[in-house]
Amino acid sequence: MKPSEYFRRQLYATFIDDAFGVAHRHDIGVENILWSSDFPHSATFWPHSREKIAQDFQGVGEEDKQKILSSNTAKLYGFEMD
Repeated sequence: MKPSEYFRRQLYATFIDDAFGVAHRHDIGVENILWSSDFPHSATFWPHSREKIAQDFQGVGEEDKQKILSSNTAKLYGFEMD
């Protein structure tokens, strides 16, 4: 298999602040990207997470946004989403 196929089958990448990654999500594999707030550590945008998400996800479709912000993580860990 190609390295990209192994990546998409086996790896996930998380980020807190990565405009390049969001812009290139389809090259990376949108199903393999997980947004992180890293709360309560100091490397976080909390309590301004919603504003940061709005800024970083401008122009990103709702489906991709939902995957990166929550459904990819739920799928990876087997969480039920209501």
